[in-house]
Amino acid sequence: MWALLFSFLAPELCTLFRSARMCFFKSFEKPKWKEFSIVFLMETLHTVGIGLLVFVILPYLDVIKGAMLTNCVCFVPALLGVGKMKLSVDLLAAICQGSGLLIWPLLNGIGNLELWLIPVAVFCISCGWWENYVTLPRNIDSNLNDVTPASGITEMEAWHMAPIWVFVIHFFSAYLCYIFGKFACKIRIQTVSFAFPINLAVPVTVSLLALVCGLRTADPCVFSGVIPDYLFFNSPDIYNLGAFLTSQHVWAWLLWLGSQMWITIHLWTPQSDPLSSTEKLFVTPLYSSFLIDQSLGMNRRRNDKDFVFDEIEEDVALDEKHPAKGNTEFMSNTLLSEHVQPMDSITRVYACATMWHETREEMTCMIKSLLRMDVDHAIRKYLQKHLELVDPNYYEFETHILFDDAFERKDGEYIINQYVKDFMKTMNETVQSFHGIRLQPPTAFPTPYGGRLVWTLPGKTKILVHLKDKDKIRHRKRWSQVMYMYYLLGHRIMELPIHIDRKAVIAQNTYILAMDGDVDFQPQAVHLLIDLMKKNDTLGSSCGRIHPIGQGAMAWYQLFEYAVGHWLQKATEHMIGCVLCSPGAFSLFRARALMDDGVMKRYTFTANEPRHYVQYDQGEDRWLCTLLLQQGYRVEYSAASDAYTHCPESFDEFYNQRRRWVPSTMANIFDLLGSAKKTSQINDNISLPYIFYHVIMMAGSILGPGTIFLMLVGAFVSAFKIGNMVSFEYNIIPVFIFILTCSFCSSKIQLFMAMIISTVYGLVMMAVVVGIALQIKEDGPLAPASMFFFVFAGELIIAGLLHPREINCLPAMLIYYITVPSMYMLLILYSLFNMNNISWGTREAPEIEEEKKKAEEEAKLKKKKTPFFGFLQGNNKSPEEEGSIEFSLAGLFKCMLCTHPKSVDDKLQLARIAESINSIGRRIEMIER
Repeated sequence: MWALLFSFLAPELCTLFRSARMCFFKSFEKPKWKEFSIVFLMETLHTVGIGLLVFVILPYLDVIKGAMLTNCVCFVPALLGVGKMKLSVDLLAAICQGSGLLIWPLLNGIGNLELWLIPVAVFCISCGWWENYVTLPRNIDSNLNDVTPASGITEMEAWHMAPIWVFVIHFFSAYLCYIFGKFACKIRIQTVSFAFPINLAVPVTVSLLALVCGLRTADPCVFSGVIPDYLFFNSPDIYNLGAFLTSQHVWAWLLWLGSQMWITIHLWTPQSDPLSSTEKLFVTPLYSSFLIDQSLGMNRRRNDKDFVFDEIEEDVALDEKHPAKGNTEFMSNTLLSEHVQPMDSITRVYACATMWHETREEMTCMIKSLLRMDVDHAIRKYLQKHLELVDPNYYEFETHILFDDAFERKDGEYIINQYVKDFMKTMNETVQSFHGIRLQPPTAFPTPYGGRLVWTLPGKTKILVHLKDKDKIRHRKRWSQVMYMYYLLGHRIMELPIHIDRKAVIAQNTYILAMDGDVDFQPQAVHLLIDLMKKNDTLGSSCGRIHPIGQGAMAWYQLFEYAVGHWLQKATEHMIGCVLCSPGAFSLFRARALMDDGVMKRYTFTANEPRHYVQYDQGEDRWLCTLLLQQGYRVEYSAASDAYTHCPESFDEFYNQRRRWVPSTMANIFDLLGSAKKTSQINDNISLPYIFYHVIMMAGSILGPGTIFLMLVGAFVSAFKIGNMVSFEYNIIPVFIFILTCSFCSSKIQLFMAMIISTVYGLVMMAVVVGIALQIKEDGPLAPASMFFFVFAGELIIAGLLHPREINCLPAMLIYYITVPSMYMLLILYSLFNMNNISWGTREAPEIEEEKKKAEEEAKLKKKKTPFFGFLQGNNKSPEEEGSIEFSLAGLFKCMLCTHPKSVDDKLQLARIAESINSIGRRIEMIER
């Protein structure tokens, strides 16, 4: 009895929890009294009907009749659906469903008054699916858990674990059926993997039950060792197929089955978009536990497009409160505009990469990814153009690469630097190895900001490389992003000589794929991000799962750090609110969201305060996402969209990278928390509980170094059996030394000291692991310290097991553990003491630095070689001067007599003029091209 009750309550409690989470972390409106009354009445009738069927009626029916009865619980949907498809068939289906109300009571109701409750129960159950067959605004789900108990109590000896197993089997079977059914609808395999199984569920069940009951009737001992006798089905007296067809009134059941198939015929023609939300797929959340197949079939929306436009109409009323939702109102108007053309809705993807000092290996990874996109686009275009196949995922693709500081001065002229030359060589070699053909040379164009190179790939997509001269335009990554945003969105869209409605539709379906110059990804990863953007018009950005690649201990640390960050933090942000940062390594941005005045205009602000340098230039990706959130847009995370990027492999480079990330992250979170009240009013995904969650996370980040220090003090006490004060002194000394180093020494010495202290602490943490193991053995696994260790390690291991494709990240957990003092204490101190350093810190040009150091050393050496007694010593003459007599005294002063400029040779002067004329001619030819 209680097992059945809990089986019914389980999905209802899950619905309650889900609704409470959405109300708690998202904004909602109170329903009108009329709407609430209708929903409350219908849900109450549905619950009462379920209780009558399960606890009163089914005990008086054999198992086959009970299974057949589940096909006639569609009476109300049948009535509401009359005239919506084919009138005659609709009427016939309603009559067949109505016959189910009376057939069993009339045929088997003599002496069983409980069976006369079948019409009441069936009618009440069918009231639960009324909403899918009428046109009304979206409902507010309300669930009542009232159950009518069965009459009479029978005592018998039973296995005490039987009810638990009944509950477990029933709950997980129904839940897995719902999960896999919803998954089939989301990935658009509904016809084969959802509609077909639901329609066959009852026929297959009835056939199997008839076989089992026939065997049981012929031999009462069959299955006695498998199923206890008191749990076996209430079997009818059937011995063969003929008895089954005559005694069970199969003819009536076939009418019910056929009418249910007609009522749920919409299951065979789905119209949903890929990866649609649950609300767009089903009328009510979750499922009915006892009627899982009917629940899924009746709850699956009959017309997904109607729901989308109903949702738009609701959003229009909230536009004044939520600016981002004005997007849906504008789009609902522009889509119906006579100026909009079909080609305006084509998906356009602009891949934009920022490059600086990438290696040739890193360039190869990105170029191969672009070549894969080129092949994918070419195939889709060929199928659509020549085979006339309509591809709903067709897209236009173009690549823009922006090279920072792409020129160097040589012999008085600006030429492209070595990194651009390496890119051109890598481009040719990669295409040669990928396609086996030789790529045509690029077309070069002079531009006001430097220059542009244009390649046409074999698949006819273009790669435009913009070479920036830092003397003509601002350099650094943020300004490169501003440059391609204004070029692609302002110039390529807004300056088109077309109607504003067409521009709005184009901007809505145009996306910028922001990526680093070393990223490696597959076309499927981009399609997953596009699908996310298409299913939600207020989605401003979506990001994928970033996998760091590299060698060495630092790469192993980042492997596990990235994994934990995506498994736990990003997934949590995605579920309870929205993601705070869409990394520029691999993210998709909607053009219309970026074109918002509160986003684009503010993103171009120049840094004129100390906080601005940290927030704007050190963490530009996070700041851009903060601006999107503050304008009401949502940022989501797709765990299935994988991208790989090179990570810092040396200790110094890693510390310098995080020296930028740590302050910028805190600055942007403080900015969001400072505007929490306004943002929560504008953005449905930013609720006050979500803000409170980030307040706790921020407090943990601020208290993190002190917490780690106290943890080390306690670890020393446990591992080395020393006193608290002695342990405190041992730990405060290296921290104090590192603070003094950061206060008075250069960054290079700070990094060297951090490396030494990190190594020492790493050895200590290994000793702590041994100490914890010994303590667990001594105190037992149930001691508080032991349980804390098991819970901490267990949650990370379970998270890894739930991501089987990334389970290789778990061994790196050891590196992550022993570097906790370095990464959560020393790194924070290093970041705070070096906030004045606004350099990038990674991919610094080693040859340039070496040349500077070599020049400085030569100057110092030359100065040292100057003799102290240098009377009448002639110094080196200037190449532009002649006829001079020079005297110096130990380099303290220099006396120059009778100097005059050299006479310029006429031939040399003519040669210089000719060279200048030739240079001007070359520039004119390039402009004419």
